[in-house]
Amino acid sequence: TQTLFEVVDTWFVTQLGPDHITGVGLIGPIMFTAFAVSQTVNVGVAAMLSRRLGQKRPELARDVLNHGLLLATVIGLGLSIFLILCRGLVLDWLGASGEIRTYANQYASIIFCAVALMHIGAASDAALRAQGNTVTTMKVGVTANIANILLDRVLIFDLGMGVAGAAWATLI
Repeated sequence: TQTLFEVVDTWFVTQLGPDHITGVGLIGPIMFTAFAVSQTVNVGVAAMLSRRLGQKRPELARDVLNHGLLLATVIGLGLSIFLILCRGLVLDWLGASGEIRTYANQYASIIFCAVALMHIGAASDAALRAQGNTVTTMKVGVTANIANILLDRVLIFDLGMGVAGAAWATLI
């Protein structure tokens, strides 16, 4: 799901121009790294929760879920805050300059807020899958991606928000 968000944003932003897509593209590796971090919690929550459910120990399963969601929230918020506060340093490290830096900054200032939500969503997804409920996660993913496609179109072009519109579409 997360990869498709990035691909859709990229496709729409390519229509704005090369500096726009380069700016958004610079942020991609940071977001993929943040996604990888969220997956470590996701896998851990799914494995431990599945084990507790299989042992018929719902009280321990509930504890795993609560701690997993708390851990995902703390890590996600911490990473979001770090990225937002250090955005300038991140852009320097990535070598962003000129117009490309402007577009990268516009995108990053919004999309870095999504990191916290991405972590919470990944842990929630793991909890559902651990219970054998893969249909709900699929429906949520499909719905979110359709909404992202529609919002990208409206926010980027119809409302003229450009690169910031792509980030808002993903965040929403």
